[in-house]
Amino acid sequence: MPLSVLDHAQYRQLQETILQLVVQVCAADAQVLAVTVTGSYARGQNDAFSDLDVDVYFVDEPRTGATLLHQRVSQVAPTLSVLYLYDQNGLYLFDNGVRLGLTYKRRGEVRADSAASARIVHDPHGILKRELGTEHVLAHPVHPPYFQPGEPAYVHWFLWMFRQIYGWAKRAAQGDHRSLDKLLDAGASLQLVRGSLLQMRRWTLGSMDYIGVVDPDTATELARTFSLLTPDDVLIAVRQLLDLYERICPDYRARACVDYPVSQVARLREVLDTFDALK
Repeated sequence: MPLSVLDHAQYRQLQETILQLVVQVCAADAQVLAVTVTGSYARGQNDAFSDLDVDVYFVDEPRTGATLLHQRVSQVAPTLSVLYLYDQNGLYLFDNGVRLGLTYKRRGEVRADSAASARIVHDPHGILKRELGTEHVLAHPVHPPYFQPGEPAYVHWFLWMFRQIYGWAKRAAQGDHRSLDKLLDAGASLQLVRGSLLQMRRWTLGSMDYIGVVDPDTATELARTFSLLTPDDVLIAVRQLLDLYERICPDYRARACVDYPVSQVARLREVLDTFDALK
């Protein structure tokens, strides 16, 4: 059947077929202890756009036989791309669009891994059923890098970044030989700011769940800042991110015990307004 006429249900069947073939390869390998699938497939929420995330636990601590297993998995169906990374991951893009990621794990990782996010698909000795997740420690969001909680420089760093990105966008709008480079710099810095605001919010809320679950408003506002990479769109994105910063930073301030720069933020807005009047 042509791929162009497949629907989500049919893609789920393709994913299921690939998964079963992989499980068969693993089950035939004496070095494989057990196999789990995680992610959207484990939750029953997979569709055509989902990946298959599979953990393979080996009998031996050094993961003896991972290279050979990788070769066998790459042959279960025609592929467009196959990668083998650092003896830890096998990445497979099959020619029907199904994407599979294998993570090769030691026997000793069974207890520490989460059972809540895994579906056991191969466990001939019942080891995962008995041990998976028994010593798992729930992960907590970490503070954004390069700064410590309560460090005043962190909240002020955003002001520097907003001014920098705005200036680059205005330079790009001048249309000279620097325009593309300035736009690319602005785009990269926008993403850095987005990522830091997201980490700030996760740390403040103390949750690693999807941001769309724990704070739908922040998720919506962040999504609005992605647009075309043009000078005008970058300027709009900076303003949107500054609005978001002003909304979520006071909550961060309360948890991190740091002063919120009210007057500096107001002054920065004046600076941006001034730049808008300049060519």
